[in-house]
This record gives sequence, structure tokens and C-alpha cells, in this order.
Amino acid sequence: MPWLALPYDKRELKKTLATKFKCDGIPYLVVLNGTDLEIITTDGRAGVSAPTFIEDFPWIPKPMYDISESMNGIDAGNVFLLVQDYSEADVKAKNSAMLLDLAKNDSKLFDKFFTMNGGGECGWIRKEISLPVQPEEHVHPLTESDNTGETKNEWACDGCSSMGENFDKRHRCKGCDFDFCPDCLKECKNPISDALKVPRFVILDFLNGCYYKPLEGKTEITKENITAFSKDKADDKLTKETLTSRIEPEGG
Repeated sequence: MPWLALPYDKRELKKTLATKFKCDGIPYLVVLNGTDLEIITTDGRAGVSAPTFIEDFPWIPKPMYDISESMNGIDAGNVFLLVQDYSEADVKAKNSAMLLDLAKNDSKLFDKFFTMNGGGECGWIRKEISLPVQPEEHVHPLTESDNTGETKNEWACDGCSSMGENFDKRHRCKGCDFDFCPDCLKECKNPISDALKVPRFVILDFLNGCYYKPLEGKTEITKENITAFSKDKADDKLTKETLTSRIEPEGG
């Protein structure tokens, strides 16, 4: 770590900096303009995590993120989420490009725009919005270990989000901090069903513990349907569905 750092005993200064940059958890990367020290982004972690981190530098905030890059703002209110983690690569690319264009040119439709193209908290979000989960094979070999002692409470399966305490075995990639339970390790060998490959979209409202699906006949991924989705929400035409949990607002 060749950069400047505060001595640990400078706790008041650390608190001042955390307040100034609205830091409420770690790791937290703030990017400043080197000329005038103005904030470029407080979500530099998303920039570093993105596959386009070189092209995107200095990580000026984007109008849309994939949840594998950042979930910052997913509790912002009416959040649009495009779910296509099991879709084919060309479908993901086409839909993501269309949604990014909409987010750039009609940003007032929703408070935030997100895609879910795979990775990150896909399994957890699918459970939240009552969608089936089918785990996929991890890119690296997993090491099996007996799941005993205190460590049983220290992990959750990245496939089904179940807590480790429910299983006798743990299958882990230490390099990626990735875990599979025995059930998901077995299930990931199965081919992805056609039904799971169909893209979907929802409005998330974690602050109020609910989400919304589009009306029947308006579920195809088009700009027209997404625009209508926003209007149908504003006109109170959508059915409120209950999330299984909720995210507390910042500072809550």
C-alpha cells in the first residue's frame, strides 16, 4: 500500500474524513480531482470493480450500473432493475445498451437504473423478488472442507444465499471469497433452463420493503414498455409485491 495513510490513533480526523465523504462502510474509495480536490465520485470501488475500469477512469458516476459493479443507491426509492443474469451474452449486451441509452436521455423515469447480468448478489436479489435460482459453475476450482465449529456462521452460499450453518460441507474458492453449499455444487452441473434465460424487469423499493412487476402484455424489454412501466407506477396501476427483507436507508 504505497499511498498516504492516517496513523491509527488519528480517530477524530478519521471520523471527520468519513463524515465529509459520507463513508459508512469499508472498503470505500473516494476519487478526487487532483487540481481542485473536488469529489469525482465516492463510489470508486464500483469503478475499480468494473470490467471496463481502464476505459472508465477516472470513474465519473455512470447513469447505470450492473449490480456486480456497484449496488450503491439500490435503496434510493423507485429503482429499475433489468434481470438477465441467465440470458445469452448477445441478449445481455443488446438490452444493456438500450437501457443505458434510456438512463442517459430519460433519467427521471426512475431514481436509479441497474442491470443484473451475473455475479455479485444475483442469488439474493432473485430470492427477494421471488424468482427461481439456478447456480452456475464457478470459474475456479472449489475446495471442499468439513463445515464445523464457529466458521459455520461466517459464510453464506453464493448460489442460494442460505447461511453456512445449514450445511455439513463447504465448497470454497478463497481467492474469490466464493462459497457453494453441497446442493448448489450439485445443481450447477445442470443446463440452464429456457425459462430462466428470459429477461425480466422490476421496480425495487427496498425502503418500503416492496417491488413491482410490469403489467401483462408489457413485459418485453423495449423502451416503450419501460417508459410505460414508470407511468403505470405513477398511476398506481401496479401490484405491490412484498420483499423478503429490506435495506435500511443511509444512516438508518
